[in-house]
Amino acid sequence: MEPYPFQLDGIQYLQSHHRVLLGDDRGVGKTVQALRAVIRYPVLVLAPKVLLRKWEQEIRTWRLDWQDLSIAILDYGETSKSQAALLSNPDIVICNYEGLLRLTALTKRTWGTLICDEAHRLKNRRALTTKKAQQIRASDTFLLTANGVTGTPEDLWSLLHLLSPQEFRSFWSWVDEYCLVVLRQYRGTAWPVKEVVGWKDPKLVLPLLRGRYLRRTKEEVLPQLPPRTIVSVPVTLPDDERLRYHHVEHELLLELADNQWKVVPDALQRVGRLRQLLAAPNTFGHEPGSKQRAAADLVRTLLETEKRVVVFTWYRDAATGIAKLLEDVDAKIDVINGDVPMESRWSIVQAFQQDTPEQRVIIATLATLSEGVDLYRAACVVFLEKAWRPDQNEQAMDRVHRIGQDRPVTIYELRAIDTVDESLEKVLRRKERISDEVWISSAVLQDRLSKL
Repeated sequence: MEPYPFQLDGIQYLQSHHRVLLGDDRGVGKTVQALRAVIRYPVLVLAPKVLLRKWEQEIRTWRLDWQDLSIAILDYGETSKSQAALLSNPDIVICNYEGLLRLTALTKRTWGTLICDEAHRLKNRRALTTKKAQQIRASDTFLLTANGVTGTPEDLWSLLHLLSPQEFRSFWSWVDEYCLVVLRQYRGTAWPVKEVVGWKDPKLVLPLLRGRYLRRTKEEVLPQLPPRTIVSVPVTLPDDERLRYHHVEHELLLELADNQWKVVPDALQRVGRLRQLLAAPNTFGHEPGSKQRAAADLVRTLLETEKRVVVFTWYRDAATGIAKLLEDVDAKIDVINGDVPMESRWSIVQAFQQDTPEQRVIIATLATLSEGVDLYRAACVVFLEKAWRPDQNEQAMDRVHRIGQDRPVTIYELRAIDTVDESLEKVLRRKERISDEVWISSAVLQDRLSKL
């Protein structure tokens, strides 16, 4: 197998610039580019736990010259075994992010190349995992993520700090220079809270990306990829569900101050309860709700013409509720949530990807299957509800809409009318606007830089 021409360009860029944020769209092969760009050893790959097997598979495919190198795949859940493996100083180490917290040898060794897959997991500067990653010494660093800015300008600083810790040393200097900040007084807090709400001027940030950032969109490099269509499916709540919803909604405690509605500290949890009530009323002892029944009916309709369907939801009880409603269909229904072991998840995905005649449906929680797996045998995806972060929703959609897909993809999004579902869409659009101001393709970046 040979990389696509645009992937060869990416490989050359990584090798030339050494410390790079590779922000190519999901599904265009960032893993391939990072592996083929490695020229300095030893190599440390950090990835979500669910992707460790995929990295092992990709190494076998794209780096045949590593057959004689020692490779260790570490799982933080097996700390003693992982520590022992590190004592032999393997040439290639693949580890999940949680391993950074327990495997101290990772930060003591000097690495030739550090690869961070799904690097947006390091955007929280306060997280222990991020702080540990900042301690890793490596000549070359490749940060792979299609989600560098996931809703706030703060996200970008952590990634730039990993690439150039001396240049981006102070977070608050970054905020003062580039970010729009407001002070908010919340109930229960003694002092106003400084909150980053946007960019002062996105044009000021763009020069910082020169030489350390590469991003190509699917439209630019894969014009042959079939289109993706998003269809909104409105769901009307019957009177009994509407009454339950309004009862919980009424419990939300809001206060009016300075002509602005402000939410008390536990309100976000209550909003989450509203969403759960819509998506998984069985959690609260009720019968399956209108959204669950609508999703099940939609899957039945899709199976009249499709062999593969994927359903995403935020709540595990929502997934099991839909699966129960589909017990009568003549298709293999697999539920993937946090209780399903990694090996079982991998087996389910591998079976789903086989070109076999039986019909298969995967119903998965967004937290367990929105990253790093290929599901392009399906061309239809159903969202019972969406995540609060637009990047996580895009991640899930792109499990299907990626290299290997040869049919138009349709995304069905269920939204209960006059509920928090509609409010969430407004939040997602605002976050997308903040991201789109700087998280642009390299071609657009060059064009804008030329005009500064």
